[in-house]
Amino acid sequence: STLTKELVKVIDYMDIVSMDFKLPSSSGFSALWDTHKKFLNIAKKKGKPCPAYKNTDFLDTPYADSDDIRMTPNTFEGVLASYEISDFTILGAYLTKWQGPDAEYEFEDLLEDGNGVAMVALTYSKDDLEASMWYYNTDNTADVFYIDASKSFVLNDDINTKISVQFANQSEIDNSGIEGKLYGTMVEFGYKALTLSVAYDKVDVEDDSSYFGGFGGGVGYVNMFEMTAGALASFEDIDAFKYSIGYDFSSLGCEGLSMTFDYGDFDGKNNHEAKEYNFTLAYAPSSQWDLEIVYDKIDDIYHNLRETQNDSSLDRVLVRANYSF
Repeated sequence: STLTKELVKVIDYMDIVSMDFKLPSSSGFSALWDTHKKFLNIAKKKGKPCPAYKNTDFLDTPYADSDDIRMTPNTFEGVLASYEISDFTILGAYLTKWQGPDAEYEFEDLLEDGNGVAMVALTYSKDDLEASMWYYNTDNTADVFYIDASKSFVLNDDINTKISVQFANQSEIDNSGIEGKLYGTMVEFGYKALTLSVAYDKVDVEDDSSYFGGFGGGVGYVNMFEMTAGALASFEDIDAFKYSIGYDFSSLGCEGLSMTFDYGDFDGKNNHEAKEYNFTLAYAPSSQWDLEIVYDKIDDIYHNLRETQNDSSLDRVLVRANYSF
């Protein structure tokens, strides 16, 4: 399932495609999943049926996502099934391993003291309305219920807006110390090539408890390049705001060039506070390649965000170039 060029040459002579995944333990590589996905897509475009398989793929759900902030995103190992009925989608999955920027770059167990994560979901999407409802059973850790909804309004050809809300409730399993709630809302506004947005997240945790941020970049609307509302919610409540502005320069003749600036403010009730600034310049002149430059700055106001170091402030520049062939 890595010989995509060879498959293209012989696909027209085949009736059924049967394939196997090359796991890291046998291939010596930590992430061949993008290659496997291309292999499957070639078979799919030709209408060739593939048998059921154990799947490791890109996954983006509220509490398990790819968190694509480095060269290799998070990928998960497990089984997943979904079924569409009109405007609804029913999804179920069981995940056991992962790798990527939020884990080691070799597949490891999702949970040190548990078997895996089971999830079920019901999503709805029609025209300008979207909604989803999720339940996660994280073995020996927490039961998580999550719901969100968003509504878009197109005022005219130049002006549009979108309003979103979210809520999560977490209950501990086996005295794990996970017990909390997430409330969030976001308003986005677009005028021609300009976009503006404001988001707010509040995390409430029970006494001597923590918030479970999941596996990936976090579910909250106030997600920065590094910081999330859940990242501070250990034994304290959090209020977090995010303000964003973006511009697409295609309207000025610079096709594929865009800019985004994000400012996040995270305030914990127990004298933990951080501010993060993200500036992103992206250029994608074609479907084959793209370039991204990200400047990330974090101010650890009281120099106490992490117990392992006195100051978590940082200044960092990340440059990523991707070429697909």
